[in-house]
Amino acid sequence: MADVSSGRRYGVDPRTLLVTFLDTLPSREAEIARLRYGIGGPSFTEEQLAIMFEVSKEKIAESLANVQRWLNRVDLMWVAESFERQAVIQ
Repeated sequence: MADVSSGRRYGVDPRTLLVTFLDTLPSREAEIARLRYGIGGPSFTEEQLAIMFEVSKEKIAESLANVQRWLNRVDLMWVAESFERQAVIQ
């Protein structure tokens, strides 16, 4: 169950854990993830990110796929998705 995984089982705020984990990623992928999931600001679409980074939408999708694999490996994808849901609500 995701709610008891990652930092929660150790008494660490999962959002803090996610932000700290993103700091360990290559800077471009970390920034794309922050912007896509709305971590620290609004959430952007892949199309918007492609324009911002002046690359193709496919390159953004590739970067996000890498980030998602890394997040799934450390069981933090659910935290990133919760940021995105909250950004949409606001």
